[in-house]
Amino acid sequence: MPQPHSRLLLSLILSGIWSLLLLLSHATHLLDQADQKFSLWAQFQPPLKKMESPSLALIAIDRIPPERPWPWPRLDFAITLRALVPCFPQSVSFETLLHDRDQHQEAFDTTFAHLVERFDHVIFASAAFQAGSESPPPQNLISIPFEGEINSLTPYHSLYWPVETFASNSHVGISNLPLNPNQKPTSIPLVFRWRNQIIPSLALQSAAIHLRADFTASSLKLGSHLTLRDSQKKILRIIPIDSQGAMPLRHRSLETITISFDDFLLYSDQRERGEQPKFDLKTLRQKQVWIGRTDEAIRQNSGGEAPVKIQMLAVQNILSSDFIRSLSFAWIALLFVTYAFTLSGLVTLIRPRFSIPISLVVTALYIEMSIILLQNHNLLIPAPAFLLLSLGSIFSGFAARIWEFSDERGSTL
Repeated sequence: MPQPHSRLLLSLILSGIWSLLLLLSHATHLLDQADQKFSLWAQFQPPLKKMESPSLALIAIDRIPPERPWPWPRLDFAITLRALVPCFPQSVSFETLLHDRDQHQEAFDTTFAHLVERFDHVIFASAAFQAGSESPPPQNLISIPFEGEINSLTPYHSLYWPVETFASNSHVGISNLPLNPNQKPTSIPLVFRWRNQIIPSLALQSAAIHLRADFTASSLKLGSHLTLRDSQKKILRIIPIDSQGAMPLRHRSLETITISFDDFLLYSDQRERGEQPKFDLKTLRQKQVWIGRTDEAIRQNSGGEAPVKIQMLAVQNILSSDFIRSLSFAWIALLFVTYAFTLSGLVTLIRPRFSIPISLVVTALYIEMSIILLQNHNLLIPAPAFLLLSLGSIFSGFAARIWEFSDERGSTL
């Protein structure tokens, strides 16, 4: 009959091999999709914390009338900017693309340009495409200094850039989002590779403007973090960023000032006539005011959430340093190996009617702890891999017990 220490050694070897395989899968990102789904599920478990955003406001285009199909002429946005002038916003971010150059769109560009000049900061959206283009870079394109392997980023070669008539002296950010009609996004790209340069996203550009960051003084380490600094080299934010240039999104119930596009123009007109509107437009003072579509058609393509709200959530994550951070690989390895050895040894040496309930309780406590750590401390630990680790460790322990059972009957392994 094999000695207990022989059975224990076998279970430790099997569970050690299984834990190493799972660690290899984690290191090579094979389980990333499962981790992202768990993260999204855990973030929406009650109680869902609200996030008040004192810095942001939204003018929501929540209705596209049949008689006014999209895209709207830039006159509508010129009127909106004119109405925003007496509100004294800190900055204005357009989530909608304003790149069309047809006569219908360009008729009011000069007027639009004069209104843009009346604001300290106006941020426009651009779109990036992988199709090749030989056009020269826009004169106001901003490049971020970086370290790391640029080939890990998707290469883009052409841009839908806002018309230079009104945007040549303004800030521009890429607004591409990885949208899925069936799921809310788990991350948002903060930087893009355009040819051999790294350029900021719309969310990053908007957050940098609000923080008064200087991209020339900032630095990016791909697969690690983005350090935002001001012109005096003072560190403003250290943002976690993966090898694809994306930041994990911390989903919360974002509470921000929201007013519909039509109501805003109505209230602005009432104010000019000396009437008291229902909404106090003074609340927009020193806010970063976003303008974007939130109608049902646009929400259907992005998991039920309007892209402009996803962009604003990312900005609020950055402004409040509300970042999801992952446990380091060394700590994950220590946790996995320790747990695998302990659980497999427990199953090997203790009767199953005791060891199995204990294993299930410990696994359930780990999942609950994972949810609590994510909700309260923004720390993401790999729960799906841990479930697989538990199953493999239990199997390793039983394999050692079966080996003992076979040996007792004279079998030779």
